[in-house]
Amino acid sequence: MKIPYAIISSLLLADCTSLPQPLRDDDNGMKLAGLTNKANDDPLTNEGVHQVLFATYSRSRDPLMGGEDLEMIHENLIRLRQRLGDKSFSDALRLEDPAVISAVGWHLGADSQSVDFPLSSRTIAEAPKKTFELEAAYAKQ
Repeated sequence: MKIPYAIISSLLLADCTSLPQPLRDDDNGMKLAGLTNKANDDPLTNEGVHQVLFATYSRSRDPLMGGEDLEMIHENLIRLRQRLGDKSFSDALRLEDPAVISAVGWHLGADSQSVDFPLSSRTIAEAPKKTFELEAAYAKQ
């Protein structure tokens, strides 16, 4: 059975439009990286945790390759995971869209899979993988 091209196209377009609308950054990634500093807030609120994770996703949607901003995001994700602990970090990830979880996994890189954080490692590994603009830009390099 052949599937008409129009149906395939509409399914692919629906997949793209179903992604959460990212926050925009007009400061070469530093505005979004700065939002991830909420990992240091005291007290650390559920909204603050969401903002760290969503800013990470939003930076992934920008093809601008970075340096300092990406290092800041990575460090803040590590800090957030340590502050929350494995179960709470995993629970927070599970509240997010799968695209956000995928972006967090990419930004954590090799640190996304850790024997010290088995629950969050599993949550990241089980999330559907998306290739965002930032990752695609690095792959072309």
